Amino acid sequence: MKATQELKELMFNATKLVDNSQQPAKYRVRGYPNSNNNFTDYANFSRDFTFASYEKVIAGGLLRCQRLFNKPYTDIIVHKLNYGRSKQWFICELIAQNTKVKIDGELHYPYLCITYSYDRVNAINYEIGIYREKCSNGILLGFKSLMKIKATPETLFDVDPYFNPCMLSQLVKEYERQTVMLKNTKLNYRTIEILISSATGRNVRHDDDSYFVDEKGALNQSNHVRDLIGSYSEEIGQNAYTVLNVITDLASNPHDEMVIVNEPDSINNTITAAQRKAGKWLEQFIEYIEKQNSIELITDMDNENFGSKPHRNTYDFNLEAYLHYIKSSN
Repeated sequence: MKATQELKELMFNATKLVDNSQQPAKYRVRGYPNSNNNFTDYANFSRDFTFASYEKVIAGGLLRCQRLFNKPYTDIIVHKLNYGRSKQWFICELIAQNTKVKIDGELHYPYLCITYSYDRVNAINYEIGIYREKCSNGILLGFKSLMKIKATPETLFDVDPYFNPCMLSQLVKEYERQTVMLKNTKLNYRTIEILISSATGRNVRHDDDSYFVDEKGALNQSNHVRDLIGSYSEEIGQNAYTVLNVITDLASNPHDEMVIVNEPDSINNTITAAQRKAGKWLEQFIEYIEKQNSIELITDMDNENFGSKPHRNTYDFNLEAYLHYIKSSN
């Protein structure tokens, strides 16, 4: 089924409303998410704004997918879709049919994640991610170059030249390089626990050469997380790639021991935020591993590997130094 058909429920009537009954005037979106007879007023704004409907934001996403995957928009389908109870926001992951890539021999799907809300009318996010076909754990790639790609209601259809198959190929290649590095970074069980706690925002302290997680980091003691560590360690081995997979599993499949949810729909925003955080964690972790192991871009033009970074069969990792590193970086 085409994405336009799967997303039809988001293409309800909506317009910008100027409320002059308040002084100063307020601006908001009025939508009809369930029927043309009953409207919903979304968040008020004190400043005027350029209105972009969900339909236009989705069209902008399809246009970017078309350029990124080099496929007609009729080949674009929905991988995941979530929205608020009043459709005040939506999150959509789009993939292209039959567009699979191999990451170190394992099949993955690249995807485009669209997030937008009538309660935050100037924040349109088109982010590139990737997930394992085997488990559907997703990560929004945190490459610094991607962070510069921004869309606004005024530039919705001005597609950045970054959205092209060549860039996607380079992102996949770099992600594969990082994946191999993680697999070749061997860790013990306790280090894996601490890295997961640190990556998910728990406080890690160090006393007498013995690391532990305080009460705020109870996550790392939960049976669910221990089960995940055991499962991925058995599949992948005790290495940093297991850490990434547990982090993306927790991000993509929130567990009641990990997330307290007051509203049934709020957990969906948590998923995207956690996948974005996973991407940033990966970038910072790789940055540290390269620094500790003196991995630098080969700039010698006589070298056959000019323009790439050297590979190693094993990478050194010092937990204490890493925790100090991320503390100083933040």
